Amino acid sequence: MLRPSSSPASPDTKRSQWFATIAAFSAITLASLTAAFNRKEHVENGSHGQHAEKHRHLLTLSELEEIAPKRLHWERMQDLLEHGLRCVDGRNDDEHGIEGVPGGDAGIVLALVSCLETELQRTLSQDEVSQIVASIPGTIYMHTSDHALRGHEGHGGLLDVIKRDPVLGITAKTHLDAEKLLEEGTGDPEKNSILSNIVSRSSLQGCGHLAKSGAEPESYGIRKGLMEQVVSAVYLRKWQREEEKSTKIDPLNGDHEEGAVVEVVIPPDTTPDTTIPTLEANSRKGGGQVFVLGPKELSDRRLEQIADEIVRIFPEVDIVSLLEHAKALFARQSGETAHRLANGLPHLIIKVDQEKRIVFEDAGTME
Repeated sequence: MLRPSSSPASPDTKRSQWFATIAAFSAITLASLTAAFNRKEHVENGSHGQHAEKHRHLLTLSELEEIAPKRLHWERMQDLLEHGLRCVDGRNDDEHGIEGVPGGDAGIVLALVSCLETELQRTLSQDEVSQIVASIPGTIYMHTSDHALRGHEGHGGLLDVIKRDPVLGITAKTHLDAEKLLEEGTGDPEKNSILSNIVSRSSLQGCGHLAKSGAEPESYGIRKGLMEQVVSAVYLRKWQREEEKSTKIDPLNGDHEEGAVVEVVIPPDTTPDTTIPTLEANSRKGGGQVFVLGPKELSDRRLEQIADEIVRIFPEVDIVSLLEHAKALFARQSGETAHRLANGLPHLIIKVDQEKRIVFEDAGTME
């Protein structure tokens, strides 16, 4: 397992750690990710791991069969990749459905950058992480939440922290002022650095995948502080406001009331032109909230896209090695998040073939 160290290790030691990691995780596939979902553990308390028990309805297979035709949508894979991949979070109420990638694009970047550091045998600076995120074409997606922004159950939110900052608070006197800073930045590089350091704190993340990886980096196979660098880089990209590159940071509303994990499985021989299903995670069409675990082929394709940009910046890196390691690490990290946030929920599967015929399967309970 890759573990942060208080003292630098030699290149040989780091390489040994790397091979140990790959030996342990190269066998991770979609099946092992499913197994990680099924491990039994009490859900941790907190805004990311606590379901609203009094509102939660556990979805059955027959109910999924009934609501799926109303909540399934079909999109070309390349179009989904260009518009940013959304997280598994059941609070997302997009009426066109979501792709279901843990952490969204930010989660993909986190795994890649961690593996890049191991390939380079050194720690990346904030400027280097920001350069990678800024290089990604099209739209990238990350989400926060209204609870994280405004506070929840007695805990203060990000907007209050910005207002209390001795530098940012001079102009951010209200929540509206603070929201404007989050949307547009400060216009000053030094103040943007201060703001990005605040918004990246693990305790202020509205995405459970990012929050858990920042709070427990060792469990996620990353070094301490890397999640914060990635989140900072996403905000810094947003504040640059380039016309051809957009950044969507979506504030999801409400409590977690997911009643199942619904996994979408597609044929392995898909191409960017293949039309694949997305599923509405939070809909008024029946069934309530569900976590949506999207196809592995989609997250793999996104990893490959971003890896292409990384090797342009770091041409000394072997892209085959980088991708092999990043795919294994991302599967591990996704399993860690599922292990913490989805235990006790039904695991239901929507399996689609090349002719778009659908089979529904009950994979048991996540406990």
